[in-house]
Amino acid sequence: MIETILIYDIPKKVSTNAIYSWVHWKKRKDLADIYHKLTEKVKTLDKINEKVNIEIQFYFRTRYLDSSNCSYMWKMIEDSLVKNWLLKDDTNEYVWKFTVESMRIDKKERKLIKNDYLRIIITNNKWN
Repeated sequence: MIETILIYDIPKKVSTNAIYSWVHWKKRKDLADIYHKLTEKVKTLDKINEKVNIEIQFYFRTRYLDSSNCSYMWKMIEDSLVKNWLLKDDTNEYVWKFTVESMRIDKKERKLIKNDYLRIIITNNKWN
């Protein structure tokens, strides 16, 4: 059965940016630089100026994180897509939906794949 749960009074909004800001600026910069470098190759793609959906799939060899625990990484990835000029901005004017999946690499694949990896899928928003 699928349930719908509505919570009308959110007591305190806490942005990933707020959590991110608690980390020392040097550590934040070093991490951001790593993630910006990961997505540098998007500079060769045409800039996207329309509303999109972004799906990020994290694949972990061992001790995989649940999707919500990937938020720090996906925030840096989203920011890096803007920094590397693929997306004009990461506001909801340009990014309609952001989906995160986290999964373990199966045993057969682990023999071939030696590192954790991620896949970024960007699609047009059909309600655009």
